[in-house]
Amino acid sequence: MCKQPQGKWMMYKDVLILTVLAALWIVQTARANTAVPPVTISNGLVRVTFSPATGRITDFGMVHGENLLWQNNEASITIKKKRGKWPNYGGDKLWAVPSMLWPTLYGSHWPIENALDGWPWKITRLTDSAIRVQSETWTSLGLYAEREIRLQSGKPALTIKNTIRRVFPSPFPVQLWEVTQIKMPLYSMMKSFKPNAPLAVFEKRPPTVTMTESGIFQVNHSQGTFKTGCLGEGVAAVFPRVIFIQTSSFDPRGLYPDGASIEIYSDSSFSYVEMETLGSCVALNMGESISNEVHWTLIPIRSDLGEPEAANLLKNSE
Repeated sequence: MCKQPQGKWMMYKDVLILTVLAALWIVQTARANTAVPPVTISNGLVRVTFSPATGRITDFGMVHGENLLWQNNEASITIKKKRGKWPNYGGDKLWAVPSMLWPTLYGSHWPIENALDGWPWKITRLTDSAIRVQSETWTSLGLYAEREIRLQSGKPALTIKNTIRRVFPSPFPVQLWEVTQIKMPLYSMMKSFKPNAPLAVFEKRPPTVTMTESGIFQVNHSQGTFKTGCLGEGVAAVFPRVIFIQTSSFDPRGLYPDGASIEIYSDSSFSYVEMETLGSCVALNMGESISNEVHWTLIPIRSDLGEPEAANLLKNSE
């Protein structure tokens, strides 16, 4: 009968204990974050709410106005989870890889819950005007994400700084891809980086996209489920009393696998629209990071505002 040397056994025992304690700490931390209630900040003009439980912005609107973000119902979320499907929570989230890599990464053409999408995030800094949050580490991609949501003083606007940091080697490139699910607007618009820029080609093409006189793409949501996009710097949704504008810088030398840096997805079954801003796709070495900024602005409008005037508001946005 072989006898394990006492010193070596004690070393293995210590490692085992530390491993178990670390696992328990991770579980307790996740549970604690799940229990953290949503936090809301306001600058007196707009308000924004972040939910640590699912890592999403869940509310955005004028201080006394409605929430413009779409939220899924609990029954639908529960059914999806029981079936092992991606639970479409709603709100605003950050994705990290192009959709063409989903089959390799997830084993399907649709995402699953992961450290950035659906797992708890932790709040690392909270002030009257800013929320800074951090995801858990996504081990299969060797990265984690940080988001800082900053309200702009005296303006109905905020800026989100998105950052991805690579902490382990991984062959997968990364792409800062912010997806904002909103309630169905009257129509939406896209600001391309140059006149007559081509639309990106997707499987489900939009029924109607027109070009306004000011060079803005206008998207009608009255029919079906579809996706469209272009290379550009701004996307907007027009509601009866307000225009919701998102802008982010476009790199003409960057790599955009979809052929688009701004995209609009319309879901007729759930009656929501996605405003999407995409950064350039890059390869990150361990220790490197990539960041971008997405600017959200609300512009109150008259109920009879014409489409040309709405297009000019997006055209002149920064």
